[in-house]
Amino acid sequence: MTALALVASALIGSPLLAQGFDDSVAAGLAKLGIQAPPVESLSVEQKAGIENVVSSGVSDSSKRQQIEEILGQSEATTTGNLGVDQMRSSVGADLAKLGIDAGAVDMLTMSQLAQIENVMAGADTDDVKRMRVEEIVGGEATATGRLGVTQLQDSVSADLSKLGIDASGVGMLTLAQLGQIENVMGSSATDDEKRAQIGTIMAH
Repeated sequence: MTALALVASALIGSPLLAQGFDDSVAAGLAKLGIQAPPVESLSVEQKAGIENVVSSGVSDSSKRQQIEEILGQSEATTTGNLGVDQMRSSVGADLAKLGIDAGAVDMLTMSQLAQIENVMAGADTDDVKRMRVEEIVGGEATATGRLGVTQLQDSVSADLSKLGIDASGVGMLTLAQLGQIENVMGSSATDDEKRAQIGTIMAH
């Protein structure tokens, strides 16, 4: 553990200071527009490293790159220095456990893969893990593998029609919403449950 991490560890010994430190790290990530796993799932050393980068005088692009590297380090800690292929295989298995289509694992970055492994290693319920993983992969249209936007919209339109839902607004949906709808359609829920879930997705 680095000297900075030791200091951070001492500082966050109390719950109040720990929350303040986590809030500071989360604010730094948000300011740089970095999508990261829940701060509380990061190690003390990762948090300290991120805080150090955020407070440095380098450009925002350099900060983002350094923080991506720090977040990527979780690959080694959560998967025992697995290579890229093994990492993708591990994440694919994790997604399958949660009922999430793993067809687009090859499209995810190492940072996203590491974030997913961090989430899976946490003590959260499967529902919470599923929500966090979907947030991490939300922009990748994961539920449909490598389909392009047009094909994805066509697929969702057909799915909505099967459920008797007006598909005229499909063109206004984001990739994340389209992917979520495809995930719902691929689930074992009843048609009524699917309609309710899709209605919620389309309302946001």
